[in-house]
Amino acid sequence: MENGDFWSRDMNSYNHYAYGAVADWVYGNAAGIRPLDDCPGYEKISVSPLPDKRLGWLSCSYRSRHGLIRSDWKLQGDQWRYEIETPVDAVITIAGQEHAVTPGTWIFFSAVE
Repeated sequence: MENGDFWSRDMNSYNHYAYGAVADWVYGNAAGIRPLDDCPGYEKISVSPLPDKRLGWLSCSYRSRHGLIRSDWKLQGDQWRYEIETPVDAVITIAGQEHAVTPGTWIFFSAVE
């Protein structure tokens, strides 16, 4: 309401922030998909996935105005396998190593820590 009060408990959700915070963590941290600070609108991106053995795998995609951005990772034996798809130039960081890439699909591997 105009005074800041809620209309009623059955007309308001108290979960929007919680759900948004989880989605933000999954996309921005676990999948590592982020726009570069000086390139709004996903004109250029950073993908820095953070795999976790407790999950075993993750597959995230985001349809930006420039096309599909995808960050997949999975545990494969004693290593992580990453498959990153980008419609724009990107900086992909895997296990601390940066890779400047052009649009396309890229596959990387790293040791399980």
